[in-house]
Amino acid sequence: MTDDDLKYTLSANSSIELGGGYELAVDQIDVKGKKANLVLKHDGNELNSSIVTTGDGMSGDWIFKTDVLNDKNVQVLRVHVKDVFQGTKDSIVEIEGLWLADYLNAFEVKSDEDYGKWEAYDVNSQRLSYVAKDISLSSGAVIDLGQNWSLKVQDGFEIPPAERDEDYEFNNRFYLFEEYTEPGKYELRSAVSFANRPVDRLGILNFYSFFNFPGFFYDLDKHLFTEFLLAIPDGTKFTDDLSSFAYVTTYVHTDYEYLPNDGLGEDQTLLNSWDSGYDVMGYFGELYVPFNIVDISGFHEHDATKLEKFAPLVIDSDDKHTLNKGGFIELGKGYTLHILDIDVEGNQAHLELQKDGTILNSSIVTTSSEPGGSNWIFKDKVLGTSDVQILRVHVENVFRGEKDDLVSIDGLWLTDYQNAVSIDQGDEVGLLEYHGVYGPDEIYIGPSSEQWLVFGLKNNLSLSDGMDLQIAENLNIRAESGTNGIPPSGPVSKMSLPSYYISDLRYYFYSIAEIEELGSGSGNNDNGSNNTSNGSNNTSSSDNDNTKGVEKEEGQPVGSSFNVLAALALAFFIALLILIIAYLYMRYRARKKAAEMGNPNMKS
Repeated sequence: MTDDDLKYTLSANSSIELGGGYELAVDQIDVKGKKANLVLKHDGNELNSSIVTTGDGMSGDWIFKTDVLNDKNVQVLRVHVKDVFQGTKDSIVEIEGLWLADYLNAFEVKSDEDYGKWEAYDVNSQRLSYVAKDISLSSGAVIDLGQNWSLKVQDGFEIPPAERDEDYEFNNRFYLFEEYTEPGKYELRSAVSFANRPVDRLGILNFYSFFNFPGFFYDLDKHLFTEFLLAIPDGTKFTDDLSSFAYVTTYVHTDYEYLPNDGLGEDQTLLNSWDSGYDVMGYFGELYVPFNIVDISGFHEHDATKLEKFAPLVIDSDDKHTLNKGGFIELGKGYTLHILDIDVEGNQAHLELQKDGTILNSSIVTTSSEPGGSNWIFKDKVLGTSDVQILRVHVENVFRGEKDDLVSIDGLWLTDYQNAVSIDQGDEVGLLEYHGVYGPDEIYIGPSSEQWLVFGLKNNLSLSDGMDLQIAENLNIRAESGTNGIPPSGPVSKMSLPSYYISDLRYYFYSIAEIEELGSGSGNNDNGSNNTSNGSNNTSSSDNDNTKGVEKEEGQPVGSSFNVLAALALAFFIALLILIIAYLYMRYRARKKAAEMGNPNMKS
């Protein structure tokens, strides 16, 4: 559960959470006797306790052994108490060494016991070997192997034919993964590399892509990837030269998830702008869209000069949504698409884009059977660039249901344009410096591309034991030295490994993926405008610019003015009603008292 040398300073009646429901509690502290009474608990129940003495040749250790699965004297906990002393107010115990095994959930591995698809192959006191057999791969499948391990298979999977052309496009991709669902932060780690070792023998370990670093962007179904990292240390140091350390990324073109495939017209041009696709780019593991410039009809116009301006992709979906008036779709990052009105006879739907309750844009969309119709395409000027596509929606149909008028939406695409990014040569991103856009003749790394964004170290970076450092955005590095983790015997032993494999620094790169608590998402409340345009293929735009998105007049939260006035009116009415009731009650009491006293002068 835990193995660390962190320093904990605690007073009496305080505790350390060890994970898995375990905690180490401090019951009492005796400063004069240099003693501390420690208690191990699980889910609030005491498991064991010990009085630990420090100083005067005492070890300061508590080692808790117990019987586990019929094995006696199994160590399950050890604690090192460094000191006991009097603080400014309280008596203090200082703990600097913790180790705990989850012995309450220990289990025995048996040679005749399988786990899911994992069949016991070689189970003995030296090693545990399992083999998963008879796995059939099929398009889009997620195959549970057991023990939280699964295989994911690409859409369109097929076995390559024995005889195939040189330009045959392989569609036989799959990968192994472990699924986590509990909220928390998880590390996505690259392959491990070694300092002080011959580059020509293991040079591949210094080149990182989606193959050996899951922290980089990769689309399994479409085989899309753009990010590469070259990291070759000079001894135990990365230099600021690009031949030693370089992070590069580029763009790739892809299709929208909603893909009508309406084909070409007589002039051999696309009939439907949804078929023109858009560019995507991985940027330190996150998926971005280089500014998607579109014409008046929403057709993509590639412009490689816009590669240095990009925005996060919020959604690209062909899921079908059927909504009535007042309904809405949560798009992500605080954006929502609302249905303001539906006109079945006119085949129209009034749609509105909001973020955190603030209106950004709206449009009346008229459905049409013509190719390229039934769209709302919202484009704007962002970071000084005109005609940047922000949102596109395809309305499939408007119809009358059993009770309500309904609209069916089957195409959605949105970028987080209010958090767009712009970089210039010389900009610093963490420990890196942006060198600019390089052409294919200036740098070769990965597949050919006409443009590369290139980043290098600002200064030399030395590797050291215990190093854990953020390089840029969500790219981090961790380094360790020594022989920890090398098997003492078996197929791989210390004797069979090169010397640099054992004694020198090991390092890897990693990023952090976070699973948030349900309903804990948040978004920025930025300003917007309320522009409306009509038509069967609506394109709304603005000439206003914004260095953090789109700079427009401040929008008002929907219904905010009405809600405030209504609340004030209701409060006034309730207060007036209470006063009237109180007045009538007082008059009633006064008349009743006068009647009881026989006062003839009391008038109503």
